Amino acid sequence: MKASIKKIPVVLSLLAFTVIGGAWSKAGVSTNSSLDSAGIFKDLNSIVNLVIALGGFWVLVMLIIGGMLLSGSNGNPQRRTAGLVSLATSFGGGWVIIKAHDIAGWIASFGA
Repeated sequence: MKASIKKIPVVLSLLAFTVIGGAWSKAGVSTNSSLDSAGIFKDLNSIVNLVIALGGFWVLVMLIIGGMLLSGSNGNPQRRTAGLVSLATSFGGGWVIIKAHDIAGWIASFGA
């Protein structure tokens, strides 16, 4: 009795798949497409490259600002701390920008 109960969800899911699968194919939806053929991968790759370019520019600007804060502190501990924090967060942001392709690939793997 227990073995037949375990088979019920499998049979129901196979039945639903054949019914739904037939409806999809009648509507002209094919299941053998990929991201490459749809052109989505190319567009997303362009967006990631744009984010990397803008982020790299922003990191350079923040490194310059952090250096200016640090060199202009004149012994003021609060300004020195602000300069060091700005430099540290710039390097952290730069690391994220360098890893942008890996992060985007990790996010894209959720749908696979």
